[in-house]
Amino acid sequence: MDVLPLTQTLSNALGSLQSDGNGIAALAVLLGAVLGWYLGNYREQLKAKRARAARKSDITSRERH
Repeated sequence: MDVLPLTQTLSNALGSLQSDGNGIAALAVLLGAVLGWYLGNYREQLKAKRARAARKSDITSRERH
């Protein structure tokens, strides 16, 4: 998949938005939704990594005793 057509389409779409309050509000809502989804997934991945690290340290501490 070529990224260049996607960036051109995105550029055209952003250029066609009006810079009134409604366009800015719609863009803010969309950005907030995407950012919330991204941060939520990042938080879940971080929790999973911490859980794996905790299990690994538990296993190694049991093996030492």
